[in-house]
Amino acid sequence: MNVLDKDTDTGAMQITLFAGRGGLEDFDESMRGEAKSEGFITPLGDKMIGEEGGGLTYGKYFRKYKTIDGHTITAVHLPFLDKSPIAELDRANGNIHPRTGLPMCSHQLMFIDNSTYNGERNIRMVRMKGQSYLVGVLKGLTPIPPSWGAVPDRAIATEIDKSTYEVKMSRGLQVNRAEKMFILRCSL
Repeated sequence: MNVLDKDTDTGAMQITLFAGRGGLEDFDESMRGEAKSEGFITPLGDKMIGEEGGGLTYGKYFRKYKTIDGHTITAVHLPFLDKSPIAELDRANGNIHPRTGLPMCSHQLMFIDNSTYNGERNIRMVRMKGQSYLVGVLKGLTPIPPSWGAVPDRAIATEIDKSTYEVKMSRGLQVNRAEKMFILRCSL
């Protein structure tokens, strides 16, 4: 099955590419390589060089790609792939990319389908019915701060001398077409 088939409402898919800094550099390098192979490097020069504060600036980076079929891939930085326990584990194990010096997980690419199918987004935030957001005050002898508002009739008594503001929230993600999402891991 083609992950980029045209069964969306518009016929064009909206893909978000989540990546660490290394993956974004790989994406940019790939787009520049494609532009260069098509002879567009010289015309892009004036788009890359600008002026700021009386000096020259250089640098704009590819963050979006539109396929010949009209699909759009938008690259978004996911910082936890650069600095997180996963990244630290890669560093500790010497799993470092030789070109960038970043952990290998920083070069991981996650393609997530955000298209609309039958009037609904492929990925949606869902909540438990009746428990999407509940608030209550646990009332002890300690005075309630004015920022909590008046003590509601739903205040709960406790034998401990404290008052707390309790929030219960239920959230989750619903994915309708997971077969259209994939991960590319960098390995050398």
